[in-house]
Amino acid sequence: MTKTKLIVRIVVLAIMAILFAGIIVADVFANRYFDLITEYLHGSGMADSFRSEEMQSALAANDELVREMEAEGIVLLRNEKVDGKPALPLTEDEAKKINVFGWGGSDGGWVNGSDGSVNASGGQNKARSQKLTKALTEAGIEYNTELMDMYTNYRNMRTTFRGLHDPTKNTTNNFFMFVEPGEEYYNATGENGKTVLENAAEFSKTSIVVIARLGGESCDLPFYQTKNTTGKMDDTQPLPVDDSRTYLELTTEEEAVLCMARGISDKLIVIYNGCNNMEMSYLEDFDVDACISVGGTGQSGVHAIPDVLLGEINPSGKTTATHPYDIKTDPTFANAGTTASKGDQTYAESIYVGYRWYETADAEGYWDNVDNEYGQGYDGVVQYPFGYGLSYTTFSWEIVEQSLAPGSALPTDNSEITVKVRVTNTGDRPGKDIVQLYYTPPYTRGGIEKSAINLVAFAKTAELKPANMTENGIPESQVVELTFTPYDMASYDCYDRNFNRNVGYELDAGEYIMRLSNTAHDLDDCEGAQWSYNLAANYKFRNDPVTGNRVTNRFTNYDTVYKNESGEFVTQRINAYSNCALDGSDADQPDTTYLTRADFAGTFPKVTEPKKTGQAVTDAKSYVAEPSDPGDVVRKDPVDNGLRLVTDENGGSMSQSELNSGTVQYKYNDELMLDLGLDYDSPTWDTLLAQLSDNDIYTLVSKGGYSNAAIESIGKPILYDSDGPAGLNRHIISSGVDRTEWTMYVMPNVLAQSWNTTLSYSFGLSVGKEANLTGNKGWYAPGANMQRSFFCGRNSEYYSEDPLLSGIMTAETCRGSINNGQYVYLKHFAVNDSETNRVGLYTWLTEQALRELYLRPFEIGVKRGGANGMMAAFNRIGAVWAGGNRAMTHEILRDEWGFRGSVVTDSYDGVAYNPIKQAVIGGVDLMLGTCTESIDMDDPALYAEMRESAKNIIYAWCNAYATAKTHDPSEDRFTASVDFVVTVPKPFPYWFVGLVAINVVVIAGIIVGTFFLFKPKKKRKNKDAAAVSGDPNGNTVPNAGNIAPVNADEASAAVNADSAAMIAPEPAVSATAVAAGESADGIPSGETLSFADAFEQLPEDAKTRFKQVEKYALNISGAEEKATGKGVTVKIGSKRLVRLKVRRGKPVALFDMENDELRSYRKESGIKFPHAETMITLDKDDSVTAACRMINIAAERVQREKEQAAERRREARRNHRDTSGDGEDE
Repeated sequence: MTKTKLIVRIVVLAIMAILFAGIIVADVFANRYFDLITEYLHGSGMADSFRSEEMQSALAANDELVREMEAEGIVLLRNEKVDGKPALPLTEDEAKKINVFGWGGSDGGWVNGSDGSVNASGGQNKARSQKLTKALTEAGIEYNTELMDMYTNYRNMRTTFRGLHDPTKNTTNNFFMFVEPGEEYYNATGENGKTVLENAAEFSKTSIVVIARLGGESCDLPFYQTKNTTGKMDDTQPLPVDDSRTYLELTTEEEAVLCMARGISDKLIVIYNGCNNMEMSYLEDFDVDACISVGGTGQSGVHAIPDVLLGEINPSGKTTATHPYDIKTDPTFANAGTTASKGDQTYAESIYVGYRWYETADAEGYWDNVDNEYGQGYDGVVQYPFGYGLSYTTFSWEIVEQSLAPGSALPTDNSEITVKVRVTNTGDRPGKDIVQLYYTPPYTRGGIEKSAINLVAFAKTAELKPANMTENGIPESQVVELTFTPYDMASYDCYDRNFNRNVGYELDAGEYIMRLSNTAHDLDDCEGAQWSYNLAANYKFRNDPVTGNRVTNRFTNYDTVYKNESGEFVTQRINAYSNCALDGSDADQPDTTYLTRADFAGTFPKVTEPKKTGQAVTDAKSYVAEPSDPGDVVRKDPVDNGLRLVTDENGGSMSQSELNSGTVQYKYNDELMLDLGLDYDSPTWDTLLAQLSDNDIYTLVSKGGYSNAAIESIGKPILYDSDGPAGLNRHIISSGVDRTEWTMYVMPNVLAQSWNTTLSYSFGLSVGKEANLTGNKGWYAPGANMQRSFFCGRNSEYYSEDPLLSGIMTAETCRGSINNGQYVYLKHFAVNDSETNRVGLYTWLTEQALRELYLRPFEIGVKRGGANGMMAAFNRIGAVWAGGNRAMTHEILRDEWGFRGSVVTDSYDGVAYNPIKQAVIGGVDLMLGTCTESIDMDDPALYAEMRESAKNIIYAWCNAYATAKTHDPSEDRFTASVDFVVTVPKPFPYWFVGLVAINVVVIAGIIVGTFFLFKPKKKRKNKDAAAVSGDPNGNTVPNAGNIAPVNADEASAAVNADSAAMIAPEPAVSATAVAAGESADGIPSGETLSFADAFEQLPEDAKTRFKQVEKYALNISGAEEKATGKGVTVKIGSKRLVRLKVRRGKPVALFDMENDELRSYRKESGIKFPHAETMITLDKDDSVTAACRMINIAAERVQREKEQAAERRREARRNHRDTSGDGEDE
């Protein structure tokens, strides 16, 4: 085999191997994600349900709710007086025509919501994601179309690409790019000879400037600005970068727009349409008259905006986060967002997040030296406090009842405390008001960290009419009730800072000041707005006040003191979970200096904390806790006890295919579902679980990608789960009704700005009803994470910087969803407050901050909202993945809080990060994806954990069903019947047919290719050797005259199989040879080895063979020899018989294959010649015989050609004579 053929064979084999490996990988992937791929390509099967009359009615009702949520969530941030009157609402004349400035106000720039799993996004739901221009038009407000056309022509849409931007600023991720035309566009002359700005000045003296900011899953906001300076730049091109400003500051182009708009307007209004709070000092810098913050408006919430501008709706929203003039004054700034690009993030601010920082710093005099253009002290730092929002009317408050009189001692039995406040509309417009109650705990310098201000209760009124709008002339009022318990004011002491030998929740002795306030900073002016309670001695909450279960440190090293048997006091060190403390103190780096109230100036975080490493961190990374004692749980063969969760319509059992297909109608086993769903400890559970096989249990736990599996043995159908926090969506579908037609609600942070718990409850009911009508059973929502930093990409999915407000609003959404039969997965549990490197991100913080801030919303969701599902976060708690962290997901969630239900992973990230053993021991029940990793079911403890996980998955569904069945819906705005079963038929997997066809083609191709690649060559027939004319080894050599004609058989017989192998086409010089410096003759380049020298270097036997062939050729009659520096050529006349050379140290004979005999010989011998010239290497005696025979053939050719030439000459002469004779006769 030649080298070339070998290389070709290797390449072909490699290609076939790659193809074969490719189809194996594709088949494994297809098997693992069969349902998800089918749904992505062909839909979920829910599409038909959208066409029902009831569903269309529900969607219309939900759309009204979207508008109401936006109306109550809009915050009026600024409303200065213009000509002695507030700028808003606009008069009828002012609202006739309006200039809308800012590319964000165009249809392509408007932000309906953040991107990612939170909703189907504007890009997927454009038909119903309505924009500001449409809302203004439908409200009868004419906007400047020339201005709007300029923006649309500049660029008509945002980029559709979303992902983590490059923290090096060398970015082509343009999701966060700014699109804003420069001043030259406004100064361009139009058809009327005037500039766009001049025309705008004539069009209206009322202008709106829209400032918009995006947010989204998997991408934190950048600390710099990227700008599309032409509007036409390709989204893959790197953009100009301004690293002097963050994404949450104005761009220079936006400043120019504000300046131009201010210059032509009598009234200038800013609409902030953003997912995250931004610096808004520009409102004062550019003398803006009014500003409303509208957030992500969902599919139709934008219609509330003109209603607010016109005064048809009185804004009642309040901020859910503090607005500083400069976000660099926030202590999270140095350790937030993309600072996690190093793989970990330290919450160095401790508990001082949001208003807890700004208000406590103010209480400590931290801002006393501030004196700037915005004000002095606190007023020069904070533009809008937490809980701030203006109204078109005014209210008065009056405390009408207090269950615990001011000055009393706080109860130590954790009994509920109630304060009732009458709210009266004292203005001239209808409106709603929000009463906020805060407390200030006693603080000892160096003791437990405590915020000076803490929200403890709030309530919102219904719409109240003023006196001028009531029949009796008396303004409407309403008594709202604020309730709380001492536990709500407890601090978590994880370091025993007060030296009372206790770690856990406790109340220090001292005065607890209560404040009825309009904001976190502003006390209301009603009588008795501030009062206090007292506590004579420290009170410890050793046990959870709801469950009665023990509460103690889980993540902090601490010492405990106890008496031994001898009566001596002994100190014992208790290590943190996984032997790696959450605060990072076990890492090799110096201990983090957490922000402390005892020294704000000296501990304010100014630089990003270094990545924490060391053996303790490494060991904890893969830490797997000990499983629970299996107790009475014993693995047995499954037994059919006759229990079925659902049956066919006749009460019979259903097959696996029927339960999985979604095409067969079923009915609930009501008695069984109620029994299991209302009592987690019912004896019936053991009877039901005994029916499960090992495979049933494994299938339930391991296969949970947007659904959980059907199980025939217990009559459980497949159950579908959907994202996301702003309404259901199946974003895993590429397109179709069941991706785009779900209701797209306003962003959750807008709902939170309403401070309306009833509205939040209705939101849950609404989503639950939509789920009920489409066959969806579970909801990956709501999001209970904190708005810790301004830069978290998912802030708009979360509710607030305050844990109480976040917790209560999410709890009410949970309650509403479950009451309509849909279980929830409260997410992301926990500390998922950054998107950068979220998968595997190490998060370091104090256990006090963890408990008081980041776990509290989830705790409230469980205890108040009845959450029956939880989604574990991607990140690590300290060094251990949240889902595999038993201290979090089992000891706190289940043991301390009493959670009952299913915990699902965030999207399953494979065995390397989400190993199933760590997951189920840690507390996870369901893998969001398809896990194929095995687990040892022979291990009694692991079997018990897996069985418990299966139970939890089933319980979440049963509980939602049972709650809905037993709940009184008489006061509910949206109701659904859980008895009504909507089947979800699975679409036919056409893609799989294509995959099978590809398999067949590839495998067949490999088989055929392999056959031809290794097919043996056809052997030449061995015939009896015919005599060769003359003996090349003797002295008698024939001449040309006595050579007899030779046929193909004789030629073939002259060369046996061995000699045939010597014959090969003359090869071209290989690239390898040239690279190695060889010439075509094998002589190293640069050397001039002559033929004579090469011949002399031949072995004697090679020389002999060379001379034999040469002599044979020269004995042919008429043969002549011509010698050159490269060899010897023997010719008859001009026709070559043979060319003899030395090649690569061996003598060779070269022949021209031109005549029929030679072609026949070539064909008969099976030799393939890419060229006309054929070479025989004279390396054995047989090769000499073959060469001589080839000379005979060549000589015969010469003789034949001579005879043919002579015949042609004779014929010519005859023709000439005939022609001449005819002439003479004439």
